Amino acid sequence: MSSAYLEGIDRNQHFLLPECVDDYIGPEHSVRVIDAFIERMVSDPKSEALPPLREMGEEGGRKGYHPAIMARLFVWGYVNRVRSTRRLETESGRNLELIWLLGKQQPDHSSISRFRKANSKAIKLWLREFNLVCAGLGLFGGEELGVDGVFLKAVNSKRNNHTQEKIRRTLERIDERISNYLTELEASEQEQDGNRGNEIEGLREKLARLDEAREQARELLKQAEASPSGQVSLTDPDSRLLNKKSAPGAAIVGMLGEVAVDGKEHLIAVKVVSAGNDFGQLWTMAEAAKEVFPAPSEAESANESKAPRLLADGGYFKIDDLAKCEEQGWEVFVPPYPEYQNRQGMYPASEFIYDSENDSYRCPADKTLHRHGNYTKGSSTYWTYYDTQACRECPFKDQCTGAAYRKIHRHENEATVARMRERLSASPEMYRRRAAIVEHPLGSMMFWNEGRNLLCRGIELANAELSLSALAYNFKRTLNVVGVQNLLAAMR
Repeated sequence: MSSAYLEGIDRNQHFLLPECVDDYIGPEHSVRVIDAFIERMVSDPKSEALPPLREMGEEGGRKGYHPAIMARLFVWGYVNRVRSTRRLETESGRNLELIWLLGKQQPDHSSISRFRKANSKAIKLWLREFNLVCAGLGLFGGEELGVDGVFLKAVNSKRNNHTQEKIRRTLERIDERISNYLTELEASEQEQDGNRGNEIEGLREKLARLDEAREQARELLKQAEASPSGQVSLTDPDSRLLNKKSAPGAAIVGMLGEVAVDGKEHLIAVKVVSAGNDFGQLWTMAEAAKEVFPAPSEAESANESKAPRLLADGGYFKIDDLAKCEEQGWEVFVPPYPEYQNRQGMYPASEFIYDSENDSYRCPADKTLHRHGNYTKGSSTYWTYYDTQACRECPFKDQCTGAAYRKIHRHENEATVARMRERLSASPEMYRRRAAIVEHPLGSMMFWNEGRNLLCRGIELANAELSLSALAYNFKRTLNVVGVQNLLAAMR
């Protein structure tokens, strides 16, 4: 009776392997695209994506690894979900794809780590270099750009992150313990018992340690008060405490990763910032997209007759950013904050109609509120409108304000918000369109290769890591759209 299972060969049996390693890598293998991409950067004299080559000095010494070898290793690693330098070292000695790609070189993990640290700025340029290839294939529409953010966990812990509130609580506990020990020490000294000498000495040592801890906490408090974030992180100074609104109490110490996605084939541009939320990051990502995505003239299918649309959620609503983006030609779609309405039934600001010709407001009682000045709050300027006489005689005053008269504050770029409200009212589907563009690529990039957990310290290396994750996503997405041979032809 024959066996019902497949059988392998005898381990001691001799058999003929292919004559060269190249036979193991077929013509349709994606690793050939990685090789062609790195060769493209090496052969381009204008490219700054790889560090300048060096010559052997007169003193000699051990030769280093060529930057192209390290670039091949990192791109292959992120495409294949291998991010750790130690795992990259291991795979380069046993994986046939890497043996072929690296010419059987096996860099150690220290060399890999040093290359990443020394060339973090150059690594960020690899994403743009690949996007230039995608532009030649017509994969950028340039008509829509979706923006979103994600929390990235830094190489730090909550224990090594200190907010001002946390430091003040620590100081209170230290002061309380010092007070208790002082009381206990005073009582022990008054008893004048010779047998308690060791106990008194122990209390004095504890007080000395607490005094030292108090000085350290006070120094941390000074640093936190001087920091823009109001926090101090000891392990990674660029990280900060990030609180999730959707899950109160589920905070992490990390950085904010911002993602911009082109609407045509959902290719990605990224940037890491040291911020607590998306507020104020819209203009940052509009500028970052220009740096990473090719210019509209480089994208064959760009529509020059219509302004490109910039789509984001309500967390990005900052009037100054909206005005900057509109000045640069973007058609912005960001849901504004809801109007504030008092529980006592006071009229919201939306009930006051602005008259642009006379630069005044018309109140619900059909009275005119004139402009009386302006003031600055943060980086924004506001205009103030009121009419004391009209409010004094108004029969609806008690329903409108509890003060002597009602003031209306108008942002200097309020007209930008009004135009955006009209666009959102005319095209309410744009908010759903934003989710369709950005949510899936962001989730795929972050969860597919565990990109939410950073491996390196510092915002520069974090940007390099996220750029590699975005490059891996764009690489796989482009392969699915155009195939290996078309992408190889574009590389050449």
